[in-house]
Amino acid sequence: MKASNDQKIQEMLEKGFMHDSQQSFENDDLLYYKQLFQALDAGQESGLPENFAAKVTKKIQKATYQKQDMWFALAIILIFAVTFGTAYLVLRLINPDAGNQFYEINIRFKYVIILGVLTFLGIFYDKGKVWN
Repeated sequence: MKASNDQKIQEMLEKGFMHDSQQSFENDDLLYYKQLFQALDAGQESGLPENFAAKVTKKIQKATYQKQDMWFALAIILIFAVTFGTAYLVLRLINPDAGNQFYEINIRFKYVIILGVLTFLGIFYDKGKVWN
C-alpha cells in the first residue's frame, strides 16, 4: 500500500463511504481496513465485566463494615471490663467481704468468661464471611 493510497482509504472510511460492491473499491485495501476496524471494535467489547465497579465497591464496603464491627465488639468488651472493675471497687468500698466474694466468683469462672469473650469476638469477625 502506498502512503497516498492509505490516506485516501482513511478519508473514505472517515466519511462513511461504505459500499458493499467490490467495484467501488480501487483495490482490496479498503476491505482490509474495514475488517481491521471491525476486529478492533469487537476487541473492545471484551474487557472488564459491567458490574466490576459494583463488585469492588461492595468488597471495600464489606471490609470497612467488618472493621467497624470489630471495633464495636472491642468497645463492648472494654465497657464490660470497666463495668466489672467498677462493680468490684464499689463492692470493696461498701463491704470488703462482698468485694472479695465477687472477685473469687469471677476468678472461678474465668474460663467461661474468656470463652464468652472469644465467642463474642468470633461472631463479629465471622459475621461478614458466613452470612454474606
